[in-house]
Amino acid sequence: MEIEYPRLAFLKARLFFIGGDAIIGIIGLSAAAEDYFRTRLNIVTSILLGAGALLLIVPETYTDIIGLVVVLGIFALNFIKDKRENKPAVSSG
Repeated sequence: MEIEYPRLAFLKARLFFIGGDAIIGIIGLSAAAEDYFRTRLNIVTSILLGAGALLLIVPETYTDIIGLVVVLGIFALNFIKDKRENKPAVSSG
């Protein structure tokens, strides 16, 4: 029978959270460098995405929260924009 220590569980959760934030930050940083994420990014969106991605890479709680809001918000807006632009053609059969 394995004993789970609360401090160890907290450490595992924190490491998972840090790793996930860093991965999202790297994806955001690469999208900002290429000016593309599912659709073309304008210069303001690209700068905001890059700043949010850098905030995600810094291991602080407040920067993680701000970075997640910025990066995931831009990802969501571009996903919606891509869906609107690439609607399937309706055939009147």
